Amino acid sequence: YHGPVEGEHLGVAILNHPSSFRHPTGWHVRTYGLFTANPFTTFGADGSGTAAITLGQGERISLRHRFVLHVGDPAAAGIDAAFRAYASEARE
Repeated sequence: YHGPVEGEHLGVAILNHPSSFRHPTGWHVRTYGLFTANPFTTFGADGSGTAAITLGQGERISLRHRFVLHVGDPAAAGIDAAFRAYASEARE
């Protein structure tokens, strides 16, 4: 997500680690500023769907994301390289 902010071109990238629950996750972005990962829905063509999960006692999921605040567009900020580096980090 990037664009002009008070005369500068700024952005935020949210990187979804491949070991994260339900990677690749669905994303939810709106023009008023909402930008979020949502692994608990299935965004169908009509916008409906759910991917609810029930965890038993002792079960867990891991949601792994890295936030990168940057200057310039994603190419100038090297976001592709940042994602490749993050994705190569071992996670349990």
